[in-house]
Amino acid sequence: MKLAISLASVAAVSALAVPKDGPGFFKDQVHHAESLLGDAQSKLSTSFDEAVDFFSPGIIDAIHNAKETIRDEVGEILAHKSSSHSSASTFEYDLDVVDHDLSNLTIFEILSKSTHATKFYELVKDYENVVKLLNDSDTASTLFVPIDQAFENIPEHKKPSDEFVESLLNYHVAVGEYPAIKVLKSHTIPTAYDEPLLGGEPQRIRVSVGISGVRLNVYSKVVAVNIKAKNGYLHAVNKILIPPPSIGRVISVFPSTFSTLLLAYEKTDFVEYIHTIETVGSTVFAPSNSAWKRLGFKANAFLFNTEQGKKYLKALLKYQIVPNVTLYSDEIYYGDENEAAVPDKDNANNVDHFHLELHPLLENSSLGVDVYNWRGWASIVVNGAVKAGFIDAVGKNGVLHVVEDVPLPPHKRGGKEGNEWNGEIEVEDLIERLSEFVDDADDQDEDWVGDL
Repeated sequence: MKLAISLASVAAVSALAVPKDGPGFFKDQVHHAESLLGDAQSKLSTSFDEAVDFFSPGIIDAIHNAKETIRDEVGEILAHKSSSHSSASTFEYDLDVVDHDLSNLTIFEILSKSTHATKFYELVKDYENVVKLLNDSDTASTLFVPIDQAFENIPEHKKPSDEFVESLLNYHVAVGEYPAIKVLKSHTIPTAYDEPLLGGEPQRIRVSVGISGVRLNVYSKVVAVNIKAKNGYLHAVNKILIPPPSIGRVISVFPSTFSTLLLAYEKTDFVEYIHTIETVGSTVFAPSNSAWKRLGFKANAFLFNTEQGKKYLKALLKYQIVPNVTLYSDEIYYGDENEAAVPDKDNANNVDHFHLELHPLLENSSLGVDVYNWRGWASIVVNGAVKAGFIDAVGKNGVLHVVEDVPLPPHKRGGKEGNEWNGEIEVEDLIERLSEFVDDADDQDEDWVGDL
């Protein structure tokens, strides 16, 4: 029995068919994600460290060819279809869940027989540890294998270091079995690439589901799925997966989203400060430009255009970063055992929900985070009021969540009303929330408006 369904259709249904009785914090998730990703596409290629010179042409090609036709990789990647089947044929990203059971072969053996993943195989075969992993019948793995078209436009005369290539290959191997249905339900997937800056924990791949299909790390589309091997699964992707850059680099390549945040870093010499902080993983709640705008003209004028305000601005920036805790929507890495916390879990209304109290760089402050998972959707809320519109942006040294408002410490008067505000915030309220965390806060210039 053959069950084949359109992967694009599955994506569209998953993205848009949110039941009316679902939690309110899911309603705008797709809109926020799509608007952010639209801007991302023209700048992604500049975000990679050693891979820039070698791989960026291929990434640029991926970004500027949103409407592409893909050859029938489902069968031909295995070299098990009839030779009379035209290699020039196209398909509608079919999700074939039963027709390619090759469980008598290991992942590496299937890869070696591929006619459309030959370039990836040529890389893999020279790295003994990767071959051993893909051949290990006792270890379940899932390989996201780039088809040959993924290597188009990559200069042959350049090659990154062997260390980087092995890291890249391991980054295509997911730890454990991930059939298509599990991929669709995942937000992030752990890989065989253990990242030193995450304390040796597996670097993860971000999964997004949209009208255009299933994408990994925004730019690589899944084009064939559920090739069953003795030791796991293979799925084909149309672009090479690059281990992610640092969070700072990610922010810097999205100026139309983060230009205000970048200006805040510049005004406070924050980059110089952050380089003095040693962390093992981190979580960054990065406000978008619209989030800063929501603070209002007066608050922004105070923060960015007065000497007194810069102290408060730096405090806000510290409050947005949690060191030594990497909080994905579906996993937590603790870089410091002293920071480990048991999530306060709640499964009411069929929603998997947990709450954490985290300690940001702003000393003696705390930041409450609620994570909700519901029918494959995830949402993150900070201090009970600030929603993350785009979550789980993986980084070399942590994870980034784009928030819709600037996170602020709770008001001293406490209570729920102490966390929330409607639109603009008064400068006096801003000062009151932050004064205990700011050096020389008592030495305030009452006539700060005169400095504008």
